[in-house]
Amino acid sequence: MQSALDDRHTEDFATPASYLALYADDPTGRMFARFHAEADRLLEFLDRKSKTEGRHYNANESRDLMRLMRELLDAHQVMKDGGRPFVIAPTYTAVLKHCRKFIQETQGSSIPEDLPPISISRYKPIFTLVDQPGQSLIVDRQQLRMIGGGSYGVVWEYIDPNYGTKFALKRVKPDTGVELARFRREYDLMRQMDSPHVLRVYGYDDTLNEYTMEHCTGTLRDFVDRNNAKLSLEKRREIARQFLRGLQHIHQRNVLHRDLSPGNILVQEYADLTVTVKIADFGLAKVEDSDLTRTLSTVKGTIVDPGLETFRDYDISYEMFPVGYLLAFIFSGRTDPFRAPAVVLPAVRRCLDQDRTQRYDSVTELIAEVEALPLA
Repeated sequence: MQSALDDRHTEDFATPASYLALYADDPTGRMFARFHAEADRLLEFLDRKSKTEGRHYNANESRDLMRLMRELLDAHQVMKDGGRPFVIAPTYTAVLKHCRKFIQETQGSSIPEDLPPISISRYKPIFTLVDQPGQSLIVDRQQLRMIGGGSYGVVWEYIDPNYGTKFALKRVKPDTGVELARFRREYDLMRQMDSPHVLRVYGYDDTLNEYTMEHCTGTLRDFVDRNNAKLSLEKRREIARQFLRGLQHIHQRNVLHRDLSPGNILVQEYADLTVTVKIADFGLAKVEDSDLTRTLSTVKGTIVDPGLETFRDYDISYEMFPVGYLLAFIFSGRTDPFRAPAVVLPAVRRCLDQDRTQRYDSVTELIAEVEALPLA
């Protein structure tokens, strides 16, 4: 890799001795020194151009910066595979991540107003070898593919360069105030969960207001629609069990989801119609004593009890209403809950009872009934 870099950059500026000295004790020091010097040259120029009236980053420097970021990704993968992973100083990582959003190869790049502060480190190394590979520090956003979105968030998928594994990335749409706070709270809530049936999240980027989460094959709606004729009642019961156990876990942590729907339940598919069910999208979740809960009085959500007038009143009885719809959908593949199979229809009707005092007091009670269904 070092030889390839040397050949590729024979016409480039020579790496200053001061940078070589920063990494003199490491066999990979020449590579790190060149990366460091090139990053400082390009970012210092970017900082100067960001202070001009036109805020335009020249085409040559734009191409050089894109090339440097690609080389950093390549080096990160090669070093990780070789058992010598490295990390980059957070200040540089933040700027490089942000540059992925606006740098382009032709005609230069318009510098956005929200560019993070650029602090050059000429006398301290910015590359550090670590004992174990960590989270990817630069996502190759040219490989992002949009797979969904909601009222205030957009979701992409990408293959992480460290692990060769597909992940999902969710970013808040440009906004401020309560919606941004709600987006961050969604991540914090999901981070607290510890269930195989709640979508796992991994890290939040405060600069870009996005977080990484595990990737799933698709939604429960898509899976059931595609396989409805193939799903046995026993297979459907197992899917229902997983969904209800995930919801039970959420409720045990004093959280109400408030936006349950076939589109907000994800599945990871395996062979022979085997799936793992995962509850996602906690953007409307209700947490006890939350300021965000109190300020949101407008009723939102995909499947909402028509008797609910304000989200301030939302409790477990209202949560059981969409649970009834989901239970019916899982067992029938239909959107009309009253067309569910006769064996599960009593449980569905109880979830939807207009008299909320007749509904299930807890998901635990419903789980027991689902497990006892005579499907034979």
